Amino acid sequence: MILKLLARHNPIAIGTTLRYINREEAFAFDGVNNGIAHNLRLQPNATLADIENAFLEQEAYRTSERRGRIFCYHTIISIKGSELSQDDMKQIAHKYFELRGDIVAFGIPHFDTDNNHLHVLEASNFYRRDKASGLRKKELIELKKELEKYIQQEYPHIQSDVVHGTGKGLSQQQHNIAHQGQTIKQRITLQVETCLQNSKTREALIANLNKCNLLHYERSANHNEITGVISASGKKYRFRTLGIDQDRVNALSKVRDIQKEDTLLQQMEDIRKRQQKQDKDIEH
Repeated sequence: MILKLLARHNPIAIGTTLRYINREEAFAFDGVNNGIAHNLRLQPNATLADIENAFLEQEAYRTSERRGRIFCYHTIISIKGSELSQDDMKQIAHKYFELRGDIVAFGIPHFDTDNNHLHVLEASNFYRRDKASGLRKKELIELKKELEKYIQQEYPHIQSDVVHGTGKGLSQQQHNIAHQGQTIKQRITLQVETCLQNSKTREALIANLNKCNLLHYERSANHNEITGVISASGKKYRFRTLGIDQDRVNALSKVRDIQKEDTLLQQMEDIRKRQQKQDKDIEH
């Protein structure tokens, strides 16, 4: 099993992540109506815009304005094989939410690859609190162990991810896997190169990567810098390992949709003021 929490340092990422996880080609049902909501008050016919607004309202409880703050997380849970049903994936999502605690989240199972996987948009803070919901590395490892234990108990027919070596040399199967991996790397390199050529802004690059079923990840040391991509299988590829010049990506990162960012930030500030007014009215 693969479990990744991708931090997003831009408010635009809330809408971008929602649109990605709701891609029609990734599932055989109506994504929004069959999504898995946790601590979200949504109407039965909620749209993506309604869900995005709910996350903005949740984010308004944050008061931190420090540089590089996190606005949301894009979580990926990938399980080896394709034997799990839609209901199975929903039960796994609910178990994940239980283990994560009082978070705010919206997830959709995807069935467009060899491995069933779940994409989840998570708020950066606990439900209606000004407390970050991020995990330390040790906590993430422990959560993964607990979720794997649950999956093994409830779905014993799922194959283990552990691969045991049987000798010093590579088997023919291992050679084939290595060759396939190289082919995949070459394909991803071409996709990233095409995306770069067709993008003039940071947001355009992210959108074009998403169309290729690639997610971006950001380096924590520099929150605006996109340093690589993650494939549908969950494997990370740094740009430099793909032979992509990081400076080209950084140049796009400087061309951001500032107007849209400011609009979303102002929207959250307006929500925050309205919440504070309501709290004062209740006190009196």
